[in-house]
Amino acid sequence: SRPPGPRPVVSAAVHHPYLLPAHADWLVASPFAAPISKKAVTPALGADGLRAFQGAHPVVALGGITAMSAPRALGAGARAVASIGTL
Repeated sequence: SRPPGPRPVVSAAVHHPYLLPAHADWLVASPFAAPISKKAVTPALGADGLRAFQGAHPVVALGGITAMSAPRALGAGARAVASIGTL
């Protein structure tokens, strides 16, 4: 049984548009571009890859987000961007 109170917001980290969790409220899609803070483990999604996530869930783009890449991510449909480094 669920605890009483408001329903929590659930996010899910995703790296491929074909493996989407059904019960997430938000998706964190990464890496959008080549990561700055660490070595890439999966290929960068880029604008086309990010567009493939569009649908029922809002998407936050993460990975390689800079002042130059943030507008591209937002233009590709990301609701927001997140950065571990600096913008």
